[in-house]
This record gives sequence, structure tokens and C-alpha cells, in this order.
Amino acid sequence: MTVGFVSKTPAGTYRANWRDSANRQKAKTFRTKKEANAYLAEVEGAINRARTSTRTPGGCGSASS
Repeated sequence: MTVGFVSKTPAGTYRANWRDSANRQKAKTFRTKKEANAYLAEVEGAINRARTSTRTPGGCGSASS
């Protein structure tokens, strides 16, 4: 699930834009598009992990012995 995008600013930098788990818009600026995309991938991964962990029955999802 994609929660964000990268755009180029008038200053020539790149802004990573996304929505957090509370659906608030967030942004962070980077010198290169590669840095912005890498950061956005980390953010998206963290959001997806948080969504998955809250949907797992039993909390941690561990198997019983």
C-alpha cells in the first residue's frame, strides 16, 4: 500500500510527502530524489508494520507449543 509520494520543489530539492497512521499529512525535504524515496520507503514500511501488528489476533501472533 502506497501512503506517499516524492515531488520536486521550486528550490530544486525533493520532498517526501505521506500520511501517518492518524491520517495527518507529513513531509520532509531531501537534497536528492534517491534520499527522499529511501526515506519514504522506510516510513511506508513502518506504517505497514504498525497496521499489520494491530490486526494480528492475539497481539504478537506467536504460535503455542
